[in-house]
Amino acid sequence: MNQAAPSLAAELRAPRHFNGLVVALVVSLVAGCARWLLDPLVGNRVPFATFFIAIVVAVRFGGLWSALLTMLLGLGWALLMWFPSGPASAETLVSSAVYVFSSLAIMALGSKMHSAEALAAGRARQLQDTVHGLRASQGRLQLATEVSGIGVFEWDVAHDRLTGENPEAYRILGRAPGDAKLSLQDFIDRHLHPDDRHRVRQV
Repeated sequence: MNQAAPSLAAELRAPRHFNGLVVALVVSLVAGCARWLLDPLVGNRVPFATFFIAIVVAVRFGGLWSALLTMLLGLGWALLMWFPSGPASAETLVSSAVYVFSSLAIMALGSKMHSAEALAAGRARQLQDTVHGLRASQGRLQLATEVSGIGVFEWDVAHDRLTGENPEAYRILGRAPGDAKLSLQDFIDRHLHPDDRHRVRQV
């Protein structure tokens, strides 16, 4: 069953474990303080360095719109604090454009990651349902064979041995669970009527 990637609107509405607004405010505050602490080392260079990390955290824990808000808060903070030449200068415009473009790329990757996680979770649920169904089916089959007295076994062709014998098969064939596994030839020689052996070998 194909599952299409969620649209941008669906991604924006997708529920998260944390409040997106709170995530955006907290990570923006932490990123701004961390960048402010770096002032003695880097001055006005790389004004958005810590905000890229904030956007990664926001898109992971708050969702896409939380990351968008984080990006805008980072842009505002940087324009106020680390662009002394003003918002209209060429340096400011180029740096801001690179920041916005890079942030959108991070958000796109984060959105793809969420889609992959949702798809993997859906597949895991399907697999779990399939396993539960198989177990239930196996239980019903076991009950049916016990009630009807049917012996069940499988022939492992690659290793030429009978496996998967149920209690009724042991009883019918006069065997015990600890006995050595029969080969097909052993089964034919010991448990088939002589008139049937040649036909079974041919089949």
